[in-house]
Amino acid sequence: MDGILMNENSSSEKTPVLSVKNLYKSFGNKTVLKGVSFDVYKGEIFGLLGPNGSGKTTTIKLALGLLGIDRGSVEICGYDISKNFEKAIRNVGAIIENPELYKYLSGRENLMQCYRMYDDIKPETVEWAIESVGLKNRIDEKVSRYSLGMRQRLGIAQAIIHSPRILVLDEPTNGLDPEGIKQFREFLVYLAHEKGVSVLISSHLLAELDAFCDRVAVINSGKVIGIKTIEEIRNGEVDGDKQGYNYKISVDNCQTAEAFFKEKEIPYRLTFEGAFEISIGDNKDEIIFELVKRDVHFNSFAPIERTLEDAFIEMVNESGGSKI
Repeated sequence: MDGILMNENSSSEKTPVLSVKNLYKSFGNKTVLKGVSFDVYKGEIFGLLGPNGSGKTTTIKLALGLLGIDRGSVEICGYDISKNFEKAIRNVGAIIENPELYKYLSGRENLMQCYRMYDDIKPETVEWAIESVGLKNRIDEKVSRYSLGMRQRLGIAQAIIHSPRILVLDEPTNGLDPEGIKQFREFLVYLAHEKGVSVLISSHLLAELDAFCDRVAVINSGKVIGIKTIEEIRNGEVDGDKQGYNYKISVDNCQTAEAFFKEKEIPYRLTFEGAFEISIGDNKDEIIFELVKRDVHFNSFAPIERTLEDAFIEMVNESGGSKI
């Protein structure tokens, strides 16, 4: 897996590879994007989530210069996509929806069409791309004989053949079986964390994104309603204005427990009668001891393990836009 040779003419880790600022887009009288902003940094896998019609694909198409921007800006490796399109897009590999392939050509011949578009690709990089996506044994067959999953893999090989700084993927696992999805996930983690390639990925498979994304942005009704690391989400930190809830408890004396939380200024919320989600640090034992002293007995006391799906549903429903 040494085919991709990253350009190390060092941009700071703090400088975004992709910077999306205050994007607006309308189609006729309908405003689809309303000030979308986010940054993607070197070597991170950044998930873009949202309900159907929320603006995910439109955002990606604007970021790649496939649609005109009404207002706002997109910079890729410091180049404005509207003013320096060729320099900006040279740093990008992308698959939007389904890859464009010549079905009457073989997989290798399709890749060679991409190879000829660039002056600085080494021949061994083509072989590396083929092997990386698991098509070594089928690469010389015509694409018309490929399954949907195999075509998706070939599209990924096309997207990485020129050693991009950022890989942009819209629903990239369509047609892949579970084993193919697992291999694809491992490959993206390798590209990002070992080779420093940034990845922007949009998908409806939340469990998959939960397994390998570093950060996610949730879009609803054309607005970004939250950007969080996966760790923050798992710790219950959904809304940036409130401390994350990291334990769930069930007690037999709800009123006494609630009075104690208020007295000690412990962030909490009542989920149903006798059950709370609370936010505490390392003083769990102290909290238990104090509540037992007040004649509060526990039915359960366990850490919260919130999934990306939990956070996504909560953020979308709390945003007041489209409901899940």
